[in-house]
Amino acid sequence: MKDSTRYARQLHAQLLSAEDQAKLQAASVVVCGCGGLGSPVVTYLAAAGVGTLHLFDQDRVTESNLNRQTLYTAADIGQRKALVARERLVQLNPEINIIAHPVDITQAEQFIHTLETADVLVDCLDNIATRRFISRGAVKFHLPLVHGGIQAWQGQIAVFLPDGRPTLEDILEQVPQLASPPVIGAVAGIIGSLQALEVIKLILGKPTLDTTCMHVYDGLEGAWLSYPKSS
Repeated sequence: MKDSTRYARQLHAQLLSAEDQAKLQAASVVVCGCGGLGSPVVTYLAAAGVGTLHLFDQDRVTESNLNRQTLYTAADIGQRKALVARERLVQLNPEINIIAHPVDITQAEQFIHTLETADVLVDCLDNIATRRFISRGAVKFHLPLVHGGIQAWQGQIAVFLPDGRPTLEDILEQVPQLASPPVIGAVAGIIGSLQALEVIKLILGKPTLDTTCMHVYDGLEGAWLSYPKSS
């Protein structure tokens, strides 16, 4: 372990052992999307000491991103999100490997190559077609997939385990694509933080959310609803 002081608050008898921390440092996580969900996901995974983070996002920072995408500032407008995200995360934790991929996931061979050695795949996207594509990648490489989605006051999260059914693609077959849905930034922060937590638990072999259900958070009511994926 390079710096035990960095992780001192999580290396605790009631939290993580040195062996647990070593598992995080040995893990490789592929994060698809560095926007509203991806910002908290990659920030907390980097802070926790996950050893390798692959950041996939072909988009550039726009002013309308700034109500929820906390990795970026007004000075970053026009820059590639993946590259800016890597720069910020290196400042947060220079001891881990952070690889930026400012490419179209569906057209990049490097995406498939990262899945060959990945431990967890994270869906922080806002495009259903691309979500279906990465779901197929998770199935092909037997990877757990942590899905998150946000719209207005609500957000959803689900964990899809290898070889489980239904897959994320199965669920999305009947879901319409909304163009630029409205989003409250704090909801993105809540769901993205929960996604990061589920990734950490998957790496450590801890219990995850009920994987038979989709879990929906209503930020306006402050309530949770869970319903079976196969309903």
